[in-house]
Parts: sequence; structure tokens; C-alpha cells
Amino acid sequence: PYNHEETLRLENTPLYMKYKNWLKDNGVIVDPRIRYPSYFGSPPNGIVGISAMKPIEKGKAIIAVPYPLLITVDKVRENKDLNTIIT
Repeated sequence: PYNHEETLRLENTPLYMKYKNWLKDNGVIVDPRIRYPSYFGSPPNGIVGISAMKPIEKGKAIIAVPYPLLITVDKVRENKDLNTIIT
């Protein structure tokens, strides 16, 4: 089950605050109805995920990531340090 207290704690850690700033600074658009991080279960065996704070219509994009930030197969093939993982 969703753990509100642990979610609030995670949201205020430097790691997640820095990550959210990085997303914003790099043009990632996140639907305001989405909450990340969301914690489910009880520490230490819970999991971190994403949750919807309000209903989201079928087919609605919830996260838009600019192409330069995507890790695609073509980009991996072109990278000399990474291409061995897919050959």
C-alpha cells in the first residue's frame, strides 16, 4: 500500500530534490497529477515508484522527455563505450 509518510520523507531528500531540478532544467515535462517518488510498503522492504494523484485519461501522456535525453538503441550502437552491450 501507498506510504504517505515515507513518500514525504523521500521527496525532501537531496537526491530526489536534485533529480527533480535536473528534470526541469533539461526540459522534461511531468504531468502535475503525477507524484514521484511515491513509496509503497514499509521500510526497508518497500519500493519506490510513481503514483497518480488524480485520474488520468486513457492515452494521456504523463511524462514528456526531450529526444537528447533518451537512451535509444541507435545511440548505444554509436557509442564506443556502450555498443558492446547490444552486439
